[in-house]
Amino acid sequence: MELFPTMFNEKLCDQLLKTLKKWMESSIYNINPLQRNQNFAEEVLLCQAIINTFHLIPPPKNFFGSLISCILKAEKCLAVEIGSPFQEGLFKFVLKHPSEAVDLFLKELHEPSMNRMFYNFLKRKDAGPLRNFLCAMPMRILTAASIPPPTHDTEYGSHVSDISMRLQEVLFQGIKIIALLAKHNSDFLTKNRDIVSHLKNIWNKHSFQDRFRFPEKYHVPIHQWREPMLLVKCLLFYLKSCPDDMELLFQILHVFDAIYIPNMRFLTDHLQKNVIEGFTIEQRRACFFKFVEIYPMSSSRGVQWTPELKGKILQYIIVPMFQYSFNKGDVEALIEGRNKPTSSSGGSAAPQSKSEGNIINVFMDKDNKVTFLYLFSVCFS
Repeated sequence: MELFPTMFNEKLCDQLLKTLKKWMESSIYNINPLQRNQNFAEEVLLCQAIINTFHLIPPPKNFFGSLISCILKAEKCLAVEIGSPFQEGLFKFVLKHPSEAVDLFLKELHEPSMNRMFYNFLKRKDAGPLRNFLCAMPMRILTAASIPPPTHDTEYGSHVSDISMRLQEVLFQGIKIIALLAKHNSDFLTKNRDIVSHLKNIWNKHSFQDRFRFPEKYHVPIHQWREPMLLVKCLLFYLKSCPDDMELLFQILHVFDAIYIPNMRFLTDHLQKNVIEGFTIEQRRACFFKFVEIYPMSSSRGVQWTPELKGKILQYIIVPMFQYSFNKGDVEALIEGRNKPTSSSGGSAAPQSKSEGNIINVFMDKDNKVTFLYLFSVCFS
């Protein structure tokens, strides 16, 4: 086939598929302990060899759907999904015809066996071409997973419909795929702001937060408990490339509003390394002024700035960030936006101006004296 590819056509694919189905049925029959014989291993190897030829032949239209249905049925009956001998040849076919394969996999994200196979293919070390193809078609992912969480908590109640469960499964699988692509391609989310906006909208839904704070109440399947962790990781991948999105940084702190089942320690590590210690003086000041901006707000652009969230911003970002700066001796630079100011005669620093750029004056002008006293008492303690 490799030497004379033009000698083989679409009809050969159909004939081989019929032969494959025949030997698959024989293998399934022989897996029964009462019927097993020495030909079973040979039959599996024959099926494996047939599957391994499909990537060398031009496939007919809609061939991939028939092929994968045959393989999934056999894997289920043979109980060989993990370490299946059939998936290596199928993976070669997927790499050769990514468009048809991706379309089918994304269409069937709600199907457990299909989404497991697709995810296993994507996370392989040699799946770079497949991941790159998917990264180049972000709208396919967004279309497949653009199912926002319900707006009313009652939709997550005890009478969860099959349709609702299916939509939530699709959303979870979409977030899994996005997290995997972002892990292997650092600029994937930076180049696809529509996906980031979609993820932000999901994260900021009150119903989404409640669903995973009380998974038993809302009948969340165990395998979906990782969804908020994966979503936060996606947003952090984006923040590593765009650290100046302060509002998103604040919104992520919803994590600390309640106890989630997945381990969220990676978020505190990120805050310590990349924000508290990693921010420049300019970024720390920008972070503070963004907090001052949202402090009097109760909501903006669909985001609820609750007192609890504002408290978390102070607790996990503003106070530790200021304390770190003060311990390093960056007091003047942080408060006034300049490095260790001195008078023209070389003496002590000139009195602080009333400019809006002075952090202390901003607090006083905004009448946030209680917050001011709390913040600096903690920083200097």
